Amino acid sequence: MGIRVKLINNYMSIALNALSAEAAVLCEALGLPFDVALQVMSGTPAGKGHFTTSWPNKVLKGDLSPAFMIDLATQRFGDCTRRSQSAPRSDAARCCLSGGLQPGSRRRSG
Repeated sequence: MGIRVKLINNYMSIALNALSAEAAVLCEALGLPFDVALQVMSGTPAGKGHFTTSWPNKVLKGDLSPAFMIDLATQRFGDCTRRSQSAPRSDAARCCLSGGLQPGSRRRSG
């Protein structure tokens, strides 16, 4: 079991590290001082991770109902990327969001 947990931990760590680097580049592209973003995000699920913040009161209690509107998440993601056209950004997040969004729907993401 240990090696499987290690593999999953490494997978998440690598993916989150890449996403964190993208976030730092976006801060620069938007003219936001990274130290300000770091201070704010350190207290949110973006900085602490969902396993220890939002999941314990929802997912880990068996509530798998969506918690955030996919169309709103897509809108917020688009707002960010439009404001930072020159910065690299992840297509993975966009694909995850667009896969759950159907025309006319306001589905919630998990």
